[in-house]
Amino acid sequence: MSQIIGYLTKNACYICVDSNIVFLNKSSIRGNKLFIGKNFLIATIGLTFGIDILEGLMEKSKILNINTFEEIEEYLMSIGSMQYRSFIYNFENKLKEDFLRIYFIYSAKKASGELGMGLLGAEGNEVFKKVDIKNTITAPRRLGIEMAMTKLVNIHLNDLINFFSESMKKISTVDSNVSPPFRLGIIDANGITHYKLLEEQKNY
Repeated sequence: MSQIIGYLTKNACYICVDSNIVFLNKSSIRGNKLFIGKNFLIATIGLTFGIDILEGLMEKSKILNINTFEEIEEYLMSIGSMQYRSFIYNFENKLKEDFLRIYFIYSAKKASGELGMGLLGAEGNEVFKKVDIKNTITAPRRLGIEMAMTKLVNIHLNDLINFFSESMKKISTVDSNVSPPFRLGIIDANGITHYKLLEEQKNY
């Protein structure tokens, strides 16, 4: 499974992803798993079908004006979970057991006005479930990175961006499932989103 890093502060949320996408036949390509919506960020790891779910969410968000934390969570827990269950039902006999996992990390302003970060997903045949988190996420878990993030206080944006880039590089050297280029989505306390490509594709 490839890598996502999420970091929430009072003023912003940062979601960083790698670009490795693995198909059911174990072939892989480099692609985008980070989606930047109107006032929200969302990314996926695990089954490539997560990208299909997010493409549907992006279309629905334009039509239905889905952009709050609660609306995104509700969409994933209802529509997204239903799509995942349908996918498993139709293709379970073709799916490798170790491929049966899908996760989403997302950030948006809550109805209360504060910025939130969430994680939910499923393993195997289960329905989507919310995962209790604090202000740091690495999925899969990378305790060293999470511990390093807890020490980030009043860090300059350029240094923080460098932290994400160097962390992803370090992970990619020990895990062949994590590949550049690395993408970073940023959402501030006002719900304004930004996007940065941390590594140019041409370098790899």
